[in-house]
Amino acid sequence: ADGLDLIKNLLQRIKSLNIKGTVLLEIDPSQKTKLPKFIKKLFPRAIVETKKDLAGLFRMVKIKI
Repeated sequence: ADGLDLIKNLLQRIKSLNIKGTVLLEIDPSQKTKLPKFIKKLFPRAIVETKKDLAGLFRMVKIKI
């Protein structure tokens, strides 16, 4: 019930494709700490960055796989 089900499903599908690249995701600011932890478990070598929107809220996650 953390609101991440769809994003987690998407990331698991990306992992199953075994491709490299960059993924950009729009998130709710409340997911800032939970999602990067999940990403690092799924993609241990990924570079994960969170970015703020114009209102100063963490709204985007950039993942380099």
